[in-house]
Amino acid sequence: MRRINLIYLSVLGLLLTITQSCKEQKFDIEHASSNICTCYNAIEIGSLDLKVGECLEKYEAEHRKDIQKFFTQDSGRNAIYHFSLTTIEHMLKSCDGFFHEAEALYINLYPVDSSQENFQRIDHLAFQINTMDNVDSLVQIVEERIERNLRARNFHEALAGIERMHVLNPEDFGTYLAAAYAQYSMGEFKLA
Repeated sequence: MRRINLIYLSVLGLLLTITQSCKEQKFDIEHASSNICTCYNAIEIGSLDLKVGECLEKYEAEHRKDIQKFFTQDSGRNAIYHFSLTTIEHMLKSCDGFFHEAEALYINLYPVDSSQENFQRIDHLAFQINTMDNVDSLVQIVEERIERNLRARNFHEALAGIERMHVLNPEDFGTYLAAAYAQYSMGEFKLA
């Protein structure tokens, strides 16, 4: 009986060893993010998009199979897309150079326009919105009015337009970014 237990334990140990060695190795986003951050910081000239794009493409090319294994629920193209988003999200938290450039872009997304022409156009767009029947045209007019209100720093008006856009076109992700920008600019950081 004791011999059977020893054989059983030996077989169980062997199975555990085989299982551990065959287990799919988990892809390390932190390591990927760190490598891409190092690459990003080494590039001195270029926009944020160009620099991070170059570094992501280089890393993806070298680790495509590992990325696709990690994001198994996705097809190859979607796996790379999800990897990119996950990495960029991690880089915003861990890569100071990338974060500061992204923050500067975000803050300057809607440069100030307090001109009389801008305010007149905002008023004219409000009139058009109230008389427009065509939904596609209405969407374009509301989008323009939101952008102009953000540039004029009329954040409450912009948020009202954004709420209307969410009804007209809930899949327009740009309005969610605009809402976050308005709330951030108003100091409502938790809502942004």
